[in-house]
Amino acid sequence: MEELARLNEPHAQEGEERKDWNLSTREGFAAFYDYWAPRIYRHALIRTSSPEVAQDIASKAFLNVLEYVKAQKRIHRAPSFLYKVVNHLVIDHYRSRSSHTIPLSTLAPYDDPQSDDSPEREAGTHYNAALVRYAIGTLKPQESALLTMRYVDDLSIEEIALVFGKSRGAISVAIHRALRELHDVIEKDHGRLV
Repeated sequence: MEELARLNEPHAQEGEERKDWNLSTREGFAAFYDYWAPRIYRHALIRTSSPEVAQDIASKAFLNVLEYVKAQKRIHRAPSFLYKVVNHLVIDHYRSRSSHTIPLSTLAPYDDPQSDDSPEREAGTHYNAALVRYAIGTLKPQESALLTMRYVDDLSIEEIALVFGKSRGAISVAIHRALRELHDVIEKDHGRLV
């Protein structure tokens, strides 16, 4: 219980993630949206590999949060609640399709405007990023969500545990297993994809 209270405290050095968001005001919700929208879009994009689907999921997620607030329901940890909504929407997206694997040919390379690498190194980086996105797309939705939250969204184990309603230990083990599965997929498919 003490640990949950510590997570709700604002931490200046850790930034806005831990801020106590006031979603009941127009300004409070706008600030919440401005801060979290790019992160949620990126999370959905990595999970779906489709900019259109990612935008749709991000929009629906914020709309669901707004409807929840308008119904005067209390949200204890707004970012955790938002990630739960996104996870459900991603899972619904994949359930509506026959398969949740992503063909490597459909993945657009990630363009980093900060990159000043040589063309050869940049090509290798794009290939590696595409290979990892492909491999993440072959994982079960929960495994994909765990890895994306931890290593892309940079959420702590505690924050992920709140999203999934599980203990820190269970989340740590699940992340370890998902990493092992990701490694196996990359090792198995790397030879076929080259």
